[in-house]
Formats: sequence, C-alpha cells, structure tokens
Amino acid sequence: MSELTGAGAADPPVASRFHHLTNVVGTDATLPHEILPGHRLVRAAEDQIRMVRRYVAEPWHPDWPVAPYEMERAPDRGPNQWREIAPSEWRYFGIETAPETTLVNELELAGELLGTDLLHVGVAVGQMAGGHTASWVGQGTPGSRYARARDGVLTRDEIDRAVETHRKLAAHDNTKVDLRRALAEMRELRHMDPQSKLRFLGYFAVLESILTHNPKPSDPYDTITRQVIAKVTLVANRTGFAPVYGAFFGSATADTVWKAMYAYRSAIAHGASFDFTGKAQLLRDHHHAQAFLIKAITSVLQLGLRDAVLLRDLKDC
Repeated sequence: MSELTGAGAADPPVASRFHHLTNVVGTDATLPHEILPGHRLVRAAEDQIRMVRRYVAEPWHPDWPVAPYEMERAPDRGPNQWREIAPSEWRYFGIETAPETTLVNELELAGELLGTDLLHVGVAVGQMAGGHTASWVGQGTPGSRYARARDGVLTRDEIDRAVETHRKLAAHDNTKVDLRRALAEMRELRHMDPQSKLRFLGYFAVLESILTHNPKPSDPYDTITRQVIAKVTLVANRTGFAPVYGAFFGSATADTVWKAMYAYRSAIAHGASFDFTGKAQLLRDHHHAQAFLIKAITSVLQLGLRDAVLLRDLKDC
C-alpha cells in the first residue's frame, strides 16, 4: 500500500480546511473548480487522505483499501466485484476552504432541497494552533455515512444548481416559512438507517410541520390527514409535482396514494404490522413509499423558497 496508510507518520501542516464529500467518487468538473469565492472542489492531497482514512478505514485492518475511494467496480470479474486502483487515482474529493470561513454547511442544506446527498461532508481536515487536525463533522457516525458511498459523480450542473439554491436560501425569510429548520431535520433523517421505520415517521413529521396546523376540534374535516391530502394536491398543481405520482404509482389518484401512505404511517406509529397488499399494494414496499415521501417534501420546500407567503397561508388555512 501507499505511504498514505503508514502508521505513525508525522502529519504535515495544512494551509486550508478540507471537507471530504462522503458520497462523491468522481466529477466532470475541471479541478480545482471554484464553487463559491474561497470554496474550491478539489481532489484530496496525500496528507488530507491520510487524515480522512483515520475515520473510514476499518480499525482492525487499517491497511485494507477503502471501497469505493480506493477501488473500482470490476464487472469482468462478476457482479458486485471490485478491484484496487493505484493510489494516484484514489477517489477522495472535497471542498477546500480557508480555515476560518466556510459555507459548506449551507451548501449541504441546499443539496437537501435539491434532493441530493452528494454535498454531504463527513470528515473535515484542517490546521489549528497546535498543528494538524481532523474531526468528524457529519451527521451520524462514520460507519453509517461511508457505507452508502458508491458511484456518486458530482456534475457541474449539480454544482451550479446547488450554488443558485444556496443564494436563494441565504436571501429567504425564515420567519415566514422556516426552511432552514426543515432542511436541517431532513439532513438528520437522511443519515438514519434507511430500513428504520422511525425514519419514515420522521419524514412525515417534517411534511406535517410545514403544511398543517393544529386541527380544530369543532371541524371533523380539519384532521391532519385531510389537510395533508388537500394541501399536497394544491402544491402539486403549483410545482409540477403531479407527474411524479404517475412515476411512482401509475394511474392511482393522489387521494388513494395518500390514504395508503397514512395507513402505513399509522401502522408504524401504533406498533402494528403492515402488509403491502390490497389497497396498500401500490406503495410496493418501505423504500418505495419513503422515496416518494422525500420527493413530496422537497417539492413543498421548493414552493416555500419561491413563494413563502403562499406556503405560510396554505399552512394556516
């Protein structure tokens, strides 16, 4: 293996702060690529890789290659087979900034609004008064984060859209609709176990928090379920979200879809078993239903970014 993995080597000083993008193993941008002033997309240098490796290498086999950063798929060897690549081709990418200033956290939130996890940071490598340092700054644990990276390629188009979304979020008035809170919660939920039923409940809580008000006891039609079904339909008409129903559920109506979604939500919340059969068959399975729910939430949040007053009024009505 390369000297990058050598134990006990002295850490050279780092003149800037490097934020490793956990889910990126490639880009079509010419590097270094300026994302924002003072923020460049770069391929990691040797000293940065060595520090990142302290978090991502298996502690019982620290010299083993770290897939997918140090390996590539080998379809000629069979399905799900990998081969090692030369250290000079290792695929560690990140955002390099000045040590004292960074908008990386804001770019992560912009990525959530766009529905991408390619801007999520796990390890930050930098320089403090005492010298070289690395720290885990991501949500969850290193194991939960790095197990998901596979073939993520960050394109220039995605970078441009993230920058534009970041600028809009920076100008957004969160006193009208608190997009920042909702996006931060989305980021936390993304790093829970995808199999977790509590994760599904969490996403529903985010959707309900931005769309619904406390039901009026005197109005039997003002339930949370009815509010979500009616208001998501209105959002769909405003955002072009409607075609997504067809992509996920064929010819099923929005009303049918959300009643099935709420049946699944209710079963989880009350500890009941749930079979994706009968009227719930259209949901297919947990992952399919959850993917649709995330899509619905990002559509609502995108409307809030474009027209905060409309979304605020929609929540109150």
